[in-house]
Amino acid sequence: MIYGMDPEAVMNLATKMADVAERVRGLETRLTGGLAATEWVGPDRERFENEWAALHVVALRLAAEVLDDASRLASEQARDQDHASA
Repeated sequence: MIYGMDPEAVMNLATKMADVAERVRGLETRLTGGLAATEWVGPDRERFENEWAALHVVALRLAAEVLDDASRLASEQARDQDHASA
């Protein structure tokens, strides 16, 4: 059994995490735009829009931010491993 890191594999993972973060941001933008374009009038819409903005948009943006943070950390650790192994 080999111990340690495969820096290339970790960099690939970091890239995938950053890509997913961007997709989450795009999804949030498309869904918010879709909601704005939906013909729906009344208190139920207002309540839904308020919940969407206060809860769901916040959660999606936080998920993207956490993925970006994890991607940066994985990239840094892979670079550190490359330098240590050189």
